Amino acid sequence: MKRFYIIITLYLICVASFGQERVNRPKLHFISEGPILTDFTGWSYNNTSGEWIEHKNVISSSTSTYISNSHYKNNIISLQFKTIIYKDTPYYVLIWYKLDGYYEYEYINEDWRSYKIKNYLMITEDKMEYLRNLTNTPITLYFPTPTKLDVESTADVDIIQTSMERDYQLNTGLIIYKATDGSIRFLFKSILDEDISKEYFEISEEDYLKLIDIHF
Repeated sequence: MKRFYIIITLYLICVASFGQERVNRPKLHFISEGPILTDFTGWSYNNTSGEWIEHKNVISSSTSTYISNSHYKNNIISLQFKTIIYKDTPYYVLIWYKLDGYYEYEYINEDWRSYKIKNYLMITEDKMEYLRNLTNTPITLYFPTPTKLDVESTADVDIIQTSMERDYQLNTGLIIYKATDGSIRFLFKSILDEDISKEYFEISEEDYLKLIDIHF
Protein backbone atom coordinates (compact mmCIF):
# COMPACT_ATOMS: atom_id res chain seq x y z
CA MET A 1 0.00 0.00 0.00
CA LYS A 2 2.85 2.38 0.84
CA ARG A 3 4.41 1.73 -2.55
CA PHE A 4 1.05 2.50 -4.19
CA TYR A 5 0.88 5.93 -2.50
CA ILE A 6 4.44 6.73 -3.56
CA ILE A 7 3.62 5.89 -7.19
CA ILE A 8 0.44 8.01 -7.09
CA THR A 9 2.35 10.92 -5.53
CA LEU A 10 5.08 10.79 -8.19
CA TYR A 11 2.43 10.58 -10.89
CA LEU A 12 0.63 13.68 -9.60
CA ILE A 13 3.92 15.60 -9.38
CA CYS A 14 4.71 14.73 -13.01
CA VAL A 15 1.24 15.72 -14.17
CA ALA A 16 1.49 19.03 -12.32
CA SER A 17 4.95 19.75 -13.73
CA PHE A 18 4.14 18.98 -17.35
CA GLY A 19 0.72 20.56 -17.10
CA GLN A 20 1.99 24.04 -16.25
CA GLU A 21 1.02 26.80 -18.64
CA ARG A 22 3.67 28.38 -20.84
CA VAL A 23 4.29 31.91 -19.58
CA ASN A 24 6.21 34.48 -21.60
CA ARG A 25 8.40 37.00 -19.82
CA PRO A 26 6.94 40.52 -19.59
CA LYS A 27 7.81 42.66 -22.58
CA LEU A 28 9.84 45.82 -22.11
CA HIS A 29 9.24 48.95 -24.15
CA PHE A 30 10.84 52.36 -24.43
CA ILE A 31 8.79 55.04 -22.71
CA SER A 32 10.27 58.21 -24.18
CA GLU A 33 13.15 59.25 -26.41
CA GLY A 34 15.28 62.32 -26.90
CA PRO A 35 16.90 63.88 -29.98
CA ILE A 36 19.60 62.11 -31.97
CA LEU A 37 22.95 63.96 -32.02
CA THR A 38 25.42 63.21 -34.80
CA ASP A 39 27.98 66.01 -34.69
CA PHE A 40 30.91 65.71 -32.27
CA THR A 41 34.46 66.99 -32.39
CA GLY A 42 37.20 64.58 -31.38
CA TRP A 43 40.42 66.07 -30.01
CA SER A 44 43.69 64.22 -29.35
CA TYR A 45 47.14 65.50 -28.41
CA ASN A 46 49.88 64.28 -30.75
CA ASN A 47 53.03 63.78 -28.69
CA THR A 48 55.30 63.81 -31.75
CA SER A 49 54.13 67.09 -33.27
CA GLY A 50 53.12 68.68 -29.98
CA GLU A 51 49.80 69.70 -31.52
CA TRP A 52 46.15 68.98 -30.87
CA ILE A 53 44.57 67.00 -33.72
CA GLU A 54 40.91 67.46 -34.59
CA HIS A 55 38.66 64.91 -36.30
CA LYS A 56 34.91 64.71 -36.73
CA ASN A 57 33.20 62.01 -34.63
CA VAL A 58 36.39 60.14 -33.74
CA ILE A 59 39.30 60.58 -31.33
CA SER A 60 42.63 59.99 -33.05
CA SER A 61 46.06 61.64 -32.96
CA SER A 62 46.61 60.75 -36.62
CA THR A 63 47.56 63.72 -38.78
CA SER A 64 46.05 62.13 -41.89
CA THR A 65 43.15 63.97 -43.46
CA TYR A 66 41.23 60.73 -43.94
CA ILE A 67 41.12 58.03 -41.29
CA SER A 68 38.92 54.98 -40.85
CA ASN A 69 36.82 55.67 -37.75
CA SER A 70 36.21 51.97 -37.14
CA HIS A 71 39.89 51.54 -36.22
CA TYR A 72 39.41 53.67 -33.11
CA LYS A 73 37.37 52.71 -30.04
CA ASN A 74 36.19 56.23 -29.34
CA ASN A 75 34.12 56.98 -32.40
CA ILE A 76 30.49 58.04 -32.67
CA ILE A 77 27.84 57.69 -35.35
CA SER A 78 25.18 59.08 -33.04
CA LEU A 79 24.11 59.45 -29.41
CA GLN A 80 20.53 59.35 -28.16
CA PHE A 81 18.74 58.90 -24.85
CA LYS A 82 15.69 56.71 -24.37
CA THR A 83 13.93 55.69 -21.14
CA ILE A 84 12.86 52.27 -19.96
CA ILE A 85 11.73 50.58 -16.74
CA TYR A 86 13.33 47.24 -15.89
CA LYS A 87 12.31 45.36 -12.72
CA ASP A 88 10.65 48.50 -11.34
CA THR A 89 13.85 50.53 -11.81
CA PRO A 90 13.77 53.49 -14.22
CA TYR A 91 16.75 53.65 -16.58
CA TYR A 92 17.96 56.36 -18.91
CA VAL A 93 19.45 54.44 -21.82
CA LEU A 94 22.24 56.24 -23.64
CA ILE A 95 22.45 54.61 -27.07
CA TRP A 96 26.01 54.90 -28.34
CA TYR A 97 25.89 54.01 -32.03
CA LYS A 98 29.40 53.49 -33.36
CA LEU A 99 31.71 51.66 -35.74
CA ASP A 100 33.88 48.68 -34.87
CA GLY A 101 35.95 46.25 -36.88
CA TYR A 102 38.46 43.44 -37.12
CA TYR A 103 41.14 42.05 -39.39
CA GLU A 104 40.12 39.01 -41.40
CA TYR A 105 43.75 37.92 -41.06
CA GLU A 106 44.66 39.33 -37.68
CA TYR A 107 48.19 37.92 -37.51
CA ILE A 108 49.29 39.95 -40.52
CA ASN A 109 46.81 42.84 -40.09
CA GLU A 110 45.17 42.45 -43.49
CA ASP A 111 41.61 42.80 -44.81
CA TRP A 112 40.00 45.12 -42.28
CA ARG A 113 36.25 44.50 -41.91
CA SER A 114 34.12 47.18 -40.28
CA TYR A 115 30.60 46.94 -38.87
CA LYS A 116 28.17 49.02 -36.86
CA ILE A 117 27.25 48.37 -33.25
CA LYS A 118 24.91 49.80 -30.62
CA ASN A 119 25.91 50.08 -26.98
CA TYR A 120 23.11 50.70 -24.47
CA LEU A 121 24.50 52.44 -21.39
CA MET A 122 21.98 51.76 -18.59
CA ILE A 123 21.96 54.86 -16.40
CA THR A 124 20.05 55.01 -13.12
CA GLU A 125 18.43 58.18 -11.77
CA ASP A 126 21.18 58.85 -9.24
CA LYS A 127 23.90 58.72 -11.89
CA MET A 128 21.80 60.78 -14.28
CA GLU A 129 21.85 63.54 -11.66
CA TYR A 130 25.64 63.69 -12.00
CA LEU A 131 25.25 64.15 -15.76
CA ARG A 132 22.74 66.97 -15.21
CA ASN A 133 25.04 68.83 -12.82
CA LEU A 134 28.51 68.77 -14.34
CA THR A 135 31.36 70.82 -12.89
CA ASN A 136 34.89 71.67 -14.05
CA THR A 137 36.17 68.52 -12.31
CA PRO A 138 36.10 65.34 -14.43
CA ILE A 139 34.02 62.47 -13.06
CA THR A 140 34.07 58.81 -14.09
CA LEU A 141 30.85 56.78 -14.08
CA TYR A 142 30.34 53.14 -15.01
CA PHE A 143 27.20 51.66 -16.52
CA PRO A 144 26.00 48.15 -17.46
CA THR A 145 26.10 48.07 -21.26
CA PRO A 146 24.11 45.61 -23.36
CA THR A 147 25.42 45.49 -26.92
CA LYS A 148 23.85 44.75 -30.30
CA LEU A 149 25.37 44.31 -33.75
CA ASP A 150 23.59 46.43 -36.34
CA VAL A 151 22.85 43.35 -38.48
CA GLU A 152 20.91 41.62 -35.68
CA SER A 153 17.15 41.58 -36.18
CA THR A 154 16.40 41.21 -32.45
CA ALA A 155 14.54 44.19 -31.00
CA ASP A 156 16.61 46.63 -28.93
CA VAL A 157 14.48 46.09 -25.82
CA ASP A 158 14.91 42.30 -26.07
CA ILE A 159 18.70 42.68 -26.26
CA ILE A 160 18.60 44.92 -23.18
CA GLN A 161 16.33 42.59 -21.20
CA THR A 162 18.33 39.45 -21.98
CA SER A 163 21.62 41.10 -21.11
CA MET A 164 20.37 42.64 -17.85
CA GLU A 165 19.18 39.22 -16.67
CA ARG A 166 22.73 37.87 -16.72
CA ASP A 167 24.78 37.63 -13.55
CA TYR A 168 27.77 39.44 -15.05
CA GLN A 169 27.49 42.63 -17.06
CA LEU A 170 29.79 44.30 -19.53
CA ASN A 171 30.39 47.81 -18.19
CA THR A 172 31.33 51.01 -20.00
CA GLY A 173 33.00 53.94 -18.29
CA LEU A 174 32.24 57.56 -19.11
CA ILE A 175 34.63 60.36 -18.14
CA ILE A 176 32.95 63.75 -18.45
CA TYR A 177 33.21 67.36 -17.27
CA LYS A 178 32.32 70.94 -18.16
CA ALA A 179 35.27 72.97 -19.48
CA THR A 180 35.88 76.53 -18.34
CA ASP A 181 34.68 77.81 -21.74
CA GLY A 182 31.32 76.09 -21.14
CA SER A 183 31.78 73.23 -23.61
CA ILE A 184 31.24 69.64 -22.52
CA ARG A 185 34.12 67.19 -22.86
CA PHE A 186 33.76 63.45 -22.49
CA LEU A 187 35.43 60.15 -23.24
CA PHE A 188 34.21 56.56 -23.26
CA LYS A 189 36.52 54.51 -21.08
CA SER A 190 37.63 50.91 -21.60
CA ILE A 191 40.04 48.80 -19.55
CA LEU A 192 42.80 51.04 -20.92
CA ASP A 193 43.89 54.04 -18.88
CA GLU A 194 42.48 56.81 -21.06
CA ASP A 195 43.54 60.33 -20.13
CA ILE A 196 40.87 62.98 -20.71
CA SER A 197 43.50 65.71 -20.41
CA LYS A 198 44.98 64.45 -23.70
CA GLU A 199 41.94 63.25 -25.65
CA TYR A 200 38.19 63.82 -25.58
CA PHE A 201 35.01 64.51 -27.51
CA GLU A 202 33.66 68.04 -27.32
CA ILE A 203 30.17 69.46 -27.86
CA SER A 204 28.58 72.77 -26.97
CA GLU A 205 26.65 73.08 -23.73
CA GLU A 206 23.55 73.85 -25.80
CA ASP A 207 23.79 70.54 -27.66
CA TYR A 208 24.55 68.66 -24.45
CA LEU A 209 21.45 70.05 -22.76
CA LYS A 210 19.41 68.91 -25.77
CA LEU A 211 20.90 65.42 -25.47
CA ILE A 212 20.05 64.99 -21.78
CA ASP A 213 16.62 66.65 -22.01
CA ILE A 214 14.79 63.36 -21.47
CA HIS A 215 12.10 62.48 -18.92
CA PHE A 216 9.77 59.62 -18.07
